[in-house]
Amino acid sequence: NGIPCIVVDTIDILKNQVELEGIFRLSGSAIEIQKLREKYNHGTITKQDILEADPHVISGLLKLFFRELPIPLCTFELYEKFVNATDDDYTIPQKYEQLKKCVSLLPEQNRNVLKYLLPFLHKVMLQKDINKMGPENLAIVFAPNLLKKKNATAIEAMLESKGSTEAISLLIKIGDTF
Repeated sequence: NGIPCIVVDTIDILKNQVELEGIFRLSGSAIEIQKLREKYNHGTITKQDILEADPHVISGLLKLFFRELPIPLCTFELYEKFVNATDDDYTIPQKYEQLKKCVSLLPEQNRNVLKYLLPFLHKVMLQKDINKMGPENLAIVFAPNLLKKKNATAIEAMLESKGSTEAISLLIKIGDTF
């Protein structure tokens, strides 16, 4: 299905940690995250490495994977379509339909990874009263890594973050429908 093992492994561990407060907001040890990243890069990672790691290290590793992709999961080419899908002229159901159309336009591997990630983030969102990670908070964490404009400066990215954050938040809210 083309889903990278680092995504499968990290979500597999984290799906049992969805009640952990700040699961994606609190940072794990940068040194430990880099150690695990290097093990994945060299093919030397073991199940024990993952099982023994702090959950915040695992969540940091998942965020790092998406941050380091040369092309974001929602692709540079579809950035405007995703952001435009959140236009205020659309009702919420229309926004959902527009976003589903955007997802259908993604390359197959990107679409498969997104459809693997979103149900998990939806599951995290459902525990927001415990973990303090509602859809907006999750989107603030994930949107800059999943949906970004090509060659945007830091200031441009910050100014345009509302649309990308809303798009990712809405995708998380319907994440269990994929």
